[in-house]
Amino acid sequence: MGEFKQTTSLAGKLNIYILFAVGVILVLGFLYVSYALNSAQNKSYHELATGLKHDILKAEKAKKNVAIAIAVTISSNEDIVKALETNDRALALSALNNLHKKFANGTNYKNVKVHLHTSDVKSFVRDWSPKKFGDDLSSFRHTINKVAQTRQPLAAIEVGRAGLVLRGLAPIFNEKGTYLGSVEAIMGFNLIVKSFKKDKIDLLILMDEKKKRGNALTNESKVGLFYISQKAINNAFKTEVTSNISQILNQEFFTTNTGYFTYVPIKGLDNDVVGHYIIGVSNEKANSVINDIELMVVNIIIFVFIALVVLMSIVLVVSKKV
Repeated sequence: MGEFKQTTSLAGKLNIYILFAVGVILVLGFLYVSYALNSAQNKSYHELATGLKHDILKAEKAKKNVAIAIAVTISSNEDIVKALETNDRALALSALNNLHKKFANGTNYKNVKVHLHTSDVKSFVRDWSPKKFGDDLSSFRHTINKVAQTRQPLAAIEVGRAGLVLRGLAPIFNEKGTYLGSVEAIMGFNLIVKSFKKDKIDLLILMDEKKKRGNALTNESKVGLFYISQKAINNAFKTEVTSNISQILNQEFFTTNTGYFTYVPIKGLDNDVVGHYIIGVSNEKANSVINDIELMVVNIIIFVFIALVVLMSIVLVVSKKV
């Protein structure tokens, strides 16, 4: 009888130890899973931010290459060269009109503005405003000054009266190699914005308000201390960015109940920050990877729980026989 009680007592203690051990394992498992999920989410968000930043800079570089290509093409046009050489603005306008038709028929770049400059950095022809010419650009058009100095093509984002624009510039020479002036192809960001939107990515092009020139920009196009530099705008996205702009610009990524946001500084000719790209996606898109990880973790938890139940059952059966 004494041996039976001793055996029963031993089995009871063993069961208590087993239950305690299982409880500890479950608690530690829960803590580890929480840590793993949080780490996985941060890693996923970091990788998403890195990918979005890479995509916008890649799109910017591609647009710059297009702008330079257009400028170089125009710079080698015989009528453009002759127009600058002979001071024939009518010939320049006619040549630009013909080139615009070719661009419109053969490319997606139908709204490129073209500006011709003289060798002393004065406006020769603005194709969108033919009556305005002869004004000195040297005091504020640093890209034109640089082309005049280096005699090399370049592309840069620069401040215009309507916000940030992307400019591709090329020098113009005559057959003797004499520098006659330069040409710039001016492009906006709408094609980039629309391209991102097709992939369910929202984008705002923001210019620092301190860089503003003229009165074309109004408070209606402001987001915090920045002006919007695009025509195609998702108003819901704009509203959410406006409400959270300081948080978005103070961390690698920022999330709300509805979206995920990150940003990339926009740099000008001298690598100075002139604004920011604000990039956003829905939480559904941002959390797609996280959801897959969570499902995997849940499956692991279920498997471990079943394994523990089976183990406990085996131990209990064995302990009863002790």
